[in-house]
Amino acid sequence: MRVCLLSSRPYPPDSRLALEARGLLDAGHDTVVLCPRRAGREADGSEDAGDAEAGREMVGGLDVDRLPVDDPPFGSEATPQAIGAAAGSTHSAWESGIERLDRELPIDAIGVQGLALAKTGLEAGEDLEIPVVLDFDADPVARLAHRRSVGESKNLLTQPGALAARVRSPLRRLRRLEASAISRADRVVVASEEARAQYVRDRDLPPEKVRVVQSTVDLPVFDAASARSPVGLDFSPDSDFIVTYPGPLVPERGLETLIDALAQLAKATSDARVVLPGRGPETYVESLRERADCVGVAERVTFATRADPEDVPAHLALCDASVLPFPESEYATTALPGALFASFAAGTPTVIGDVSPLRRVLTRADAGLVATDSHTDLAAALRVLRRSPERAADLGANGRRAVEPGSAFDAARDRVAIARAYADL
Repeated sequence: MRVCLLSSRPYPPDSRLALEARGLLDAGHDTVVLCPRRAGREADGSEDAGDAEAGREMVGGLDVDRLPVDDPPFGSEATPQAIGAAAGSTHSAWESGIERLDRELPIDAIGVQGLALAKTGLEAGEDLEIPVVLDFDADPVARLAHRRSVGESKNLLTQPGALAARVRSPLRRLRRLEASAISRADRVVVASEEARAQYVRDRDLPPEKVRVVQSTVDLPVFDAASARSPVGLDFSPDSDFIVTYPGPLVPERGLETLIDALAQLAKATSDARVVLPGRGPETYVESLRERADCVGVAERVTFATRADPEDVPAHLALCDASVLPFPESEYATTALPGALFASFAAGTPTVIGDVSPLRRVLTRADAGLVATDSHTDLAAALRVLRRSPERAADLGANGRRAVEPGSAFDAARDRVAIARAYADL
């Protein structure tokens, strides 16, 4: 089978896409990724589109076709309005890429990462009379709704155009677009059992149409990246108690709670620090900086903005605790991010928000502590790890065992699962 995977994000470093592509390759399927070209980097870590390159390249045995698209408006840092508009449209760069690849050698199936390119992939699949698989790492509309509610109240006051865009793309319209997409797709792949149950129960999809592929970690790749030096640190890590959040800096992840917890922890622990090696919308990152300054911990929070996603394993290897402070929300009830499995792979004890998918996996692995979305509870959990290094080490070791070959969250299981999702079409 020849499979064309569509992504709105550059590849690498999309770890979920890498997992699924590897599973297809291991099963003998010819696999091509169509994605935007990746911007180069200036010395200060900012993107430089002028250094971006388009064209074909083999990356770890995977055929990657980078399209001449600069900063697509529906990428990982896009506004909810942009993603909503994208979901209702088709996108010529990807359409042309699919046509070109099919002329080269007929495509047998299309896989689409996320809602923004769903219509593009579905219409191409119907034109070519081939099956289409949609992949959602969490409920895409709930993610946008939460991001909007958290991140846009100030924008509506300062950017009148945002209000008009919000009216044009109400959540009801996004739900209709999602409903249309999942009904037209031949298969829907999700990242958690909770998400699968929701699509079967609330969206009336046949159980056999929805498959679970978790965002687990390729250990050899992760371990090699862990040996690198952390990027973007502004302090010496030798004696500090270092906490990291190993994911994108986006409103739905509850990072305000982490900063407030640091302020409380700092009253009892003079060496506590938080390192944030992810990236996110500038306005949101700036709001986190302002919050850290407001609660008096600006000098204790490091925004490692020069770090690429490939650098995150090195940060996890350095830190004493990983935190995923997801607040309870409709989005969080379906989200099971790769950052959790990366924390396990690093052997780092993890503190999570009390939401179903995270709690289920962490409890099964016995790899950390559960806190509510209260910064007081989060600070208390971190104090436990700070004061009990033996317990912290045991929890971290449990997490590592949980992702090793043959264990509950071995990535090989998910590589097989994605291959079966396509083979059964």
